[in-house]
Amino acid sequence: MITNFKLFETKKSKLPNIGDYVFCNTSNPHDDRRIEIYCSTHIGKVIDVRNRNGKGMLPTRYTIEYKLPEELGVTAHSYIYILSNIEYWSKNIKDVELYMKSKKYNI
Repeated sequence: MITNFKLFETKKSKLPNIGDYVFCNTSNPHDDRRIEIYCSTHIGKVIDVRNRNGKGMLPTRYTIEYKLPEELGVTAHSYIYILSNIEYWSKNIKDVELYMKSKKYNI
């Protein structure tokens, strides 16, 4: 039996960039609980990075885009997160999918 291990490390020196795929936690509440649950169980994509901390006062804000189903009835498909809300990120979507599976099964 061949076992494949993937080490999930996010290097803090490398921050998410535009085009990276992300998995965010639920500590960023949205207006609608259904949207919050959806965003915390699906992969998003960074579409904008705003570095507003010219003097180190404000954190960098990441705009994350989600492909929300029409059943949620929302017009906005992107939400703003800070780095502490982003649990894992990668340029490769398969890495993020593997990370989500490992979290689901506590591996």
